Amino acid sequence: MYKIFIKNKIILITDDIHILKHITDRVLIKYQPNINEIIDTLKVFSDNDDYQQLILISYELETFYIKLYNLFKVVLGAGGVVFNETMDKILFILRNGVWDLPKGKIDFGESDEKAAIREVCEETGVCDLTLIKRLDPTLHIYFSNNEAYLKETHWFSMKAKETLPLIPQKEEKIEVVQWFTPDDIRANWDNMFLSIKSLLVSNNFFKL
Repeated sequence: MYKIFIKNKIILITDDIHILKHITDRVLIKYQPNINEIIDTLKVFSDNDDYQQLILISYELETFYIKLYNLFKVVLGAGGVVFNETMDKILFILRNGVWDLPKGKIDFGESDEKAAIREVCEETGVCDLTLIKRLDPTLHIYFSNNEAYLKETHWFSMKAKETLPLIPQKEEKIEVVQWFTPDDIRANWDNMFLSIKSLLVSNNFFKL
């Protein structure tokens, strides 16, 4: 199964029809979707507030996903889930009034590891970082100037000293950099992107 985000909604691509046993309200389902119509389907879903989730069921899952992926201009990004030394706090940024994790585009010729460290350093001022492990990427679809884009963000868990100075990157509209405890995350849960919530929960970094 593949999970993709569009705005603050989820797209699930699967070949398992049993997933339908667990659906709730506000779900749009497409069986054996026509790849030539998928962009229009995504635009309608994106703009329709009646639906929060889109399930695409294809019995040729890998083939369908590759064809879908190739419909988009791919933008590569990298970011970090940064823990303090005792692994009980995570570094968050407040950008445009929403709590997020530090991330940004990968420069040409740059590895995703180096990009993730650079972006964390630039956006938070925390530059003395130790990589822990690679996490699964997140995928996000958006439309701009009549073009369809797929942002593929590569994530890494990291460690840093909590005592390091926190310096928000103002030119990237970052207002605050702050260490969050689990209680802080819980208190600000409704003001985070769905993709960030999914990243934290799927890696067992946070439990509601």
